[in-house]
Amino acid sequence: MKGILPISINTIFWCFISGLRYLSDHSSNNNSPRPLSNAQLLSAAKDVAVCLPAHNEELVLKDAIDSLQRLVPVRQIYVVSDGSHDQTAQIARQMGCIVLEQNPGLGKAKALQKIIAYFRLLDRYHYLLIADADTIFDQNFLRHALPLFDPAKHVAVVAAYTKTRWQKHPGFSRRMLFVAYRMRLYGFIQPIIMYGQTWHHTNVNPVIPGFACLYRTDILRHLNFYAPGVILEDFNMAFQLHKQKLGTIAHHPSVIATTQDPDNFADYRSQILRWNLGFFQTIKYWGVWPSFFWLSLGVSLIETFIFALLLFIIPTLLLLALSYYFVPNLFPSDNSALIWLSTHWIELSTIYAFLILADYLITIFVAFKEQEDKLSIYGLVFIFLRYVDAAIFLYAFKEAIATKSSGVWVPPERRSEPSPQQ
Repeated sequence: MKGILPISINTIFWCFISGLRYLSDHSSNNNSPRPLSNAQLLSAAKDVAVCLPAHNEELVLKDAIDSLQRLVPVRQIYVVSDGSHDQTAQIARQMGCIVLEQNPGLGKAKALQKIIAYFRLLDRYHYLLIADADTIFDQNFLRHALPLFDPAKHVAVVAAYTKTRWQKHPGFSRRMLFVAYRMRLYGFIQPIIMYGQTWHHTNVNPVIPGFACLYRTDILRHLNFYAPGVILEDFNMAFQLHKQKLGTIAHHPSVIATTQDPDNFADYRSQILRWNLGFFQTIKYWGVWPSFFWLSLGVSLIETFIFALLLFIIPTLLLLALSYYFVPNLFPSDNSALIWLSTHWIELSTIYAFLILADYLITIFVAFKEQEDKLSIYGLVFIFLRYVDAAIFLYAFKEAIATKSSGVWVPPERRSEPSPQQ
């Protein structure tokens, strides 16, 4: 469940908490760890292994490995080619990575467990960086991430600050519409929600983004990437961490990684369905337990259900009200519900307009923060993608109850494009 509610108790609360964290992080008596010096970074990088699961990633793998070689020596990059039938394994070997080929494919979670066990990575390194094959890491990723492992804050994992690959382009692009929509998600949910939820005083973030996250290996001994019937490891790992009280999730805007998001409707729909199915399957698998984590998640979940239903119910009621007003002969004259609707359609219209306006104001906020004016133009049609999100959210809830996943993945269609500026 990765979405934005235009106005809600959850959003307001976490906006307030994020503000408190910002003031704390920037106060004069703040003792936050400083970025590593060059000498410290060179020494610390020897304790970091990179684990990169890949399935038919020949178009993007080289750029990902290039960015990783700026963080650690290439001999510390371990690639598992999981059921690939392209040049994925050959490219990784040619670049000097250590490669394990798995055929047939196991799925991302099982492939991760396989390569970690095969090369005994938990015994040989202090930290394990999980990377997707389309991820481009900022060259200072480890410089800023490693100091966040503050023993006093019991940090177990550092989650990357996500950016999407935004390409400058003229006019309106249907393909860039989906990338722009994802830019809005990252630009709002990370500084307003996730920043507060990953404060060590709160520690309720429900997801560890699997495309770029740095774990302590002693913590990974107590976690399993694979959970039977769960299609996604991102939520699964976070729920395990919280339920077992193994530590906190750290997250900071200086720890940056860039991902390649879907640029077409089919891939976007598939990814959103995967995210939502994984979320509900994780709840089904781990259950609910008394905690501040579940109080926060429960409120968010209820509000998301309400918003998804309102998106469909209010327009339906308005259509009924207008039909009854203009063509009353089609309906029973003594129907009290229709009479009420016909006299309150203005109030319903106002509520609907408020939801749309509040949602658009989020786009304006992100456009201003990211200094990308074109985002405000794309934002005029984001409401239609909100309906896609809402429909998939409700559908995934039903599907998660009745179905299980084998874990075998079908990643979005990859595309070759210029790497982001570092």
